[in-house]
Amino acid sequence: MIMHEEKRFVRMAYTKGQEQDFLRWGEFQFKVGDREQTIQAYKSDPTEERLFILFRDATFGKETYGAGRYLDLESDRDQTA
Repeated sequence: MIMHEEKRFVRMAYTKGQEQDFLRWGEFQFKVGDREQTIQAYKSDPTEERLFILFRDATFGKETYGAGRYLDLESDRDQTA
């Protein structure tokens, strides 16, 4: 993950239309096929270890929840070698 030097709060829609402020913490860069992709990682509190990743794909609103999908990454559980 690439950490953002300047971290700022972003207000976004969350569960059941509620809004919440998240701290824009860093980003992951990866390739899907031949296309470069970037996805943002957020924290709801700068002291916690968990990262929140929100995204949409071709199934959102049809096969999945209309606001999109999300992942909670836990540092002790989701590290890669």
